[in-house]
Amino acid sequence: MDYFGNENNYDTRLLHRNIAFPLLKKLTDAEDPLAKKVFRKEIIKRYKSGIKSVREFLENERYYEYLTVDERLHVWLDNNDFNALVELYLSFYNGKEGDYSLLDMMIDRGEIKIEDQKIIELDLGRFRIREFPKAILKLTFLEVLKVGRSHIKEIPKNIDKLSNLKELWLNSNQIENLPESIYNLKNLESFKVGGNKLERLSDNIGNLTKLKDLSLSHNSLKEIPYNIGELTNLIKLNLRSNCLKKLPDSICKLKNLEWLMSSNNLLEDIPESILDLKLLTYLDLEKNNFKTYPEILKKMSEQKENKINIVF
Repeated sequence: MDYFGNENNYDTRLLHRNIAFPLLKKLTDAEDPLAKKVFRKEIIKRYKSGIKSVREFLENERYYEYLTVDERLHVWLDNNDFNALVELYLSFYNGKEGDYSLLDMMIDRGEIKIEDQKIIELDLGRFRIREFPKAILKLTFLEVLKVGRSHIKEIPKNIDKLSNLKELWLNSNQIENLPESIYNLKNLESFKVGGNKLERLSDNIGNLTKLKDLSLSHNSLKEIPYNIGELTNLIKLNLRSNCLKKLPDSICKLKNLEWLMSSNNLLEDIPESILDLKLLTYLDLEKNNFKTYPEILKKMSEQKENKINIVF
């Protein structure tokens, strides 16, 4: 295959990629300087072609490992998400522009997930950030955002720019209030905001009708809005460790609810409408202000023929 060699500058157009790329890889591994240059250039070119089968071939063969971190990010991301990620990186980590090895590690660990040149998942939990990075709001294709276990006090009022979010984890921060715009995230399926300093929720919580998992535990909530009954897709509701004296009657509307956790509150009774939760299999009411074992729980046990686990 001399026609592919030095005299033709290792032109990959002369061979199918399944042949040309393995050859260039071997030459690169053998420290051929021209092959190394051509190899990286061709990998970038093929990535940017946008052809799915070509990208899958490059991914499966792990040819991206021959690129610098900066080159990888440029081919994996479009310009908007690349610039937003760099801005984000510089805001929470004292790195230098152009030195993105940490971002490469985050991708490798699954803390950043990319699909079709867009960042769809981001987990900043281990960085203990102090402010919500505004650069995140530029990642408008995000489906999963985790910024828990940090020191965040405020969520930006325009959080609803992230309209594609399906999972939002803000647990274990220092948030006292949620902006009204957060209730515009109508694609949310999982919302975890436990371990904060919330004292109230807006009635607009009922707008998040796709929610399946809602965690409000370890806050200072004194009541749950009646509109929570609008969350008819909810499967898991965690209200542990708040200041709740009662549960709203509207809880009976949560027809898909399987888990209800409300231990360590100030409950003195529970609404009889809870009997309407036919799918409920786990109910935690431990450490409340009940004077006696509620009759409603006896009815529930009989009705479900011991198919429910009640912690009291």
